[in-house]
Amino acid sequence: MGGGSRIQMSFIRRTLILSMAALAVPALGQVQFSLVATSLHDGGLGKSDFAENIVADAAGNSYVVGTINSNWGAGTDDIVLYKFDKNGKQAWRKTFDGPLHGQDIGYELALDSFGHVIVVGRVMTPNTQSDYVTLKYRASDGVLVWSRLFDGISNSIDGASDVAVDSQGNIFVTGMVWNDTEYWPNGDYCTIAYDPSGNLLWEKLYDGPATYLGFHDQPINILVDQNGDVVVSGNSPNEHNNDDIVTIKYDGATGDEIWLQRFAYGANDYAQGLMIASNGDVMVTGNTENLGHKVAIIRYDGVTGAERWATIDRFDHHGKFSSPYSMALDAQNNVVTTLQYDPDFDDSNLNDNIQTSKYDFETGSRIWSVSYGNSNTYDGQNARTVAVDSLGNVLVSGADLFVPHTNVSFWYYRGVDGQLLWKDDFAFKDHSDDPARGIFDRNGNVLAAGTNHNYNSGFSDIFFLKYRRLVRLGGPKEIGL
Repeated sequence: MGGGSRIQMSFIRRTLILSMAALAVPALGQVQFSLVATSLHDGGLGKSDFAENIVADAAGNSYVVGTINSNWGAGTDDIVLYKFDKNGKQAWRKTFDGPLHGQDIGYELALDSFGHVIVVGRVMTPNTQSDYVTLKYRASDGVLVWSRLFDGISNSIDGASDVAVDSQGNIFVTGMVWNDTEYWPNGDYCTIAYDPSGNLLWEKLYDGPATYLGFHDQPINILVDQNGDVVVSGNSPNEHNNDDIVTIKYDGATGDEIWLQRFAYGANDYAQGLMIASNGDVMVTGNTENLGHKVAIIRYDGVTGAERWATIDRFDHHGKFSSPYSMALDAQNNVVTTLQYDPDFDDSNLNDNIQTSKYDFETGSRIWSVSYGNSNTYDGQNARTVAVDSLGNVLVSGADLFVPHTNVSFWYYRGVDGQLLWKDDFAFKDHSDDPARGIFDRNGNVLAAGTNHNYNSGFSDIFFLKYRRLVRLGGPKEIGL
């Protein structure tokens, strides 16, 4: 590796033409994706670097948040934010080292409508064990506009997990804070709001009914609805110390609670995905442990919080599956989820498959569900995230095992029926690659960021990939969108 930033950039044309006639989309006779940019990024100290998430702006630029220079507890970690231009080239990189120069970790990011990137995570601080950190960068050049630390109720272990912004540039952060005021110190939801200048507007704590050691209320996702109100979802143990899915809606201006819903179906229920439909209804997905693992999808009325429906879905295949890792909505607000499952209950043979499913927004009924993979030993697939493009087609990002390595993998399904239209694998030579997230940009190009594990050094780097969507218009000429 060595000092400085190591970037390997290549432009590769791999064109797979897919017939899309069944979609009845006149402007697109055929669709293809071509890999146009790949790069590896070393934090500079030859240690481990990790990507956590990626977002794209309207101009086609991409932003990746993560952590660099991690040495497994040695305290050299820094938060990192990368910007890549529309061609996939690195425009700038910014790092943040907290006041204690310890384990400073970047988790999530969001873009406001005024040309800023908001990053949240956790930093070590002298007087407490860790605090939320919120960073506001100017997107054009990466200048740090301001940084804010937030110390929770007990001056103890606090860390932000997600961030959202409203149309006015106000910033909403959720995470978990340690609460020493309980009989046993446990983690609680804590959601806070900043104005665009970084002034703290409000803070709200949610402490669930469980009080035993190690039973934490842990928020996973936060979103802002069309009215500027804030929705948070996550996990919270009940009085029997079994996890429920808890979703809370707050008034964005005041932080007053509008409604709160606990969803309890099985022995334990876990949230993973949160979306807000175009009519303001709140969609939550996760899994439930009830006579085996099942997918749980809940639709709440956005105004009252009343449960409109809850779908508990168990698939016909044998074996065990993991919780849905991600959730997306199409233009009709239908829900798409993806997960991985073990077809034979044998973890040792590494033969997981992926399952992608679509559910009707009005009824919660399953529209289609497709699996990818087989039961062959050492031929496993892992799902990470799901996204839906403007055509309603579905992108699943994950990993495919090619012994002894794993490749970054993409599955592109037709939205109407789940037919697989395109599959691609990418690997940096002699290493394993694990995507954090794959997304579409405004023009339907595929962007992905993740972690490249170097088996020679034992450390890892951050990677970035871009696939350009191309259309063929009545002849051989290809036009990039």
